[in-house]
Order: sequence, then structure tokens, then C-alpha cells
Amino acid sequence: MGLPSVQVDPTRESYYRSRSRAPFVRLRPFHFFRPVHLGHHLGIIFSSAASVCDLFLLLFHPFLVPTLCSTRGALWWITKNAHQIHSIRVVNGAFALVVAVLCLEIRVVFHSFGRYIQVPPPLNYLLVTLTMLGGAAGAGAYALGMISDAFSSVAFTALTVIVSAAGAIVVGFPILARVAVLEIESALERSRIITLRRIRKLRL
Repeated sequence: MGLPSVQVDPTRESYYRSRSRAPFVRLRPFHFFRPVHLGHHLGIIFSSAASVCDLFLLLFHPFLVPTLCSTRGALWWITKNAHQIHSIRVVNGAFALVVAVLCLEIRVVFHSFGRYIQVPPPLNYLLVTLTMLGGAAGAGAYALGMISDAFSSVAFTALTVIVSAAGAIVVGFPILARVAVLEIESALERSRIITLRRIRKLRL
């Protein structure tokens, strides 16, 4: 009798093919954007801040998808070391997130919704950046599973309070009403921390 044949998953790419195709997939949105919107004149890309933001969004937002999916093994073709994967995930995600958020501020928030911002410049730029970057950082940390102990939970709660307060000031939301909401959120987070500590004691 012969040896049983090995079943190969046809949907899984090989190691070298994945490494060679990854840059192509990440740059593909820009490849479609250039001929459709810019024709053959590359100088138009740098003609305005909106065009530059479009370029950076197309170049950096594809890096966020594998970063978020890396918790499910999306970066298996880079390395099998868990610490290296975590470092790549944090650095890659943070850099791409900062660029994407700043471009969205210029391209979307201040361009289309600037009339709803109730704070005069230059304070409005600072508060909007704090709100968007802080919110995106908190959401990214939660999605990557970095909120896992008491210290990170406290830091996440503090970040939530700061981001919520900054967002409330930007849109002119009554501060006293927002403080009540933040107190409720803080109480819920404290109860979550107490529950985590009890679970740890039971495990010990």
C-alpha cells in the first residue's frame, strides 16, 4: 500500500508567493487611482493638499487591514516569532493609523464638516486631532487585544475620558451633560477591573 497523499489547501498561498505579492496588493489601490483620476500627469498629485491626502490614504490604509487581521495569523509569511509579529503589528499599525487619521482630518473633517466645529483656530486643529487620534488609538489597541490587564484598562479609561471631553468641546456639547456620561463610563470600567482582579485571584 502506498502512503496517503497530503491534502494541500488551494486557498493558502506559499511563503515566497505571499512575500512577493504583498507589496503589489498594498500598492494596487494607487495603481487604479492614478490613471482614473490623474491621467498621465503625475504633477497633479502634488497640486493641492487634497490630492496629497488622497495619495497617502491610498498608500497607507492597505497596511491597516493586515495589521488588524494579524491576530488571526495574517502575517504568518513574515515570521513565526510571536514577539516579532507583535512589534511589527504595533509599529506598522501606529504609523499607518497616524497618517490615515491626519489625512482624513484634512480631506473629510475640516473640508466637509468644518462648519460644525464650534472652536476657533488654532485650538480646533488640536482638539480634532486629539479626538480622532486618541479614538483611533484606543480602538486599535482594543482590536489588537492590548487591553488585557488592570493598568491597560485604567489607561484605556483615561484615554476614553480625554477623547470624549475633547470631542464634546469640538461640537459644542454641554460639558456638564458629558461629565455625567463619563462618570457612568468610569463606573462601568471600575466594575470591569474589579471583575478581572477576582478572576485572577480565583486562578491563583
